[in-house]
Amino acid sequence: MQTVRLLVIFVLLAAVGYFAAREWRGAPADVVIIDVAERCDIAVGSCVTELPDGGELLFEITPRPIPLMQPLSVVARVRDSRLQPSRLDITGLNMEMGLNRTMLASQQTGHWQGETILPICSQRRMHWQAALLLNDGGKQYRLSYRFYTLRP
Repeated sequence: MQTVRLLVIFVLLAAVGYFAAREWRGAPADVVIIDVAERCDIAVGSCVTELPDGGELLFEITPRPIPLMQPLSVVARVRDSRLQPSRLDITGLNMEMGLNRTMLASQQTGHWQGETILPICSQRRMHWQAALLLNDGGKQYRLSYRFYTLRP
């Protein structure tokens, strides 16, 4: 009986500790992933996507074709939506290149912009994933784009 009581207390303390630690760390809200790669090639042109709340997102990375070791302009324009782009995370798919995180700054209502540089890889053709994070104050949405670069 004493063992059962101790086990119950231990489980309760573990649960409280888990949720307290999660709250203390500021665990991210649920993230809804939207794969845009099948509908749009960000390396070829701007991508226009209908957002879950009925609005529209225009997203682009320039110049094109997307070069390595040169400044890239990242632009997100939102129309008729409460969603706000906050950052772009670019990761290598066929080789670990580390996380390339770009914070987007509001330029005017509905227009966010940032700048980044992609590193040169030992592979001639490098495949990338660009994940654009949007927030509405509670829920987060991650739009996933794929592209590749060619090393000169």
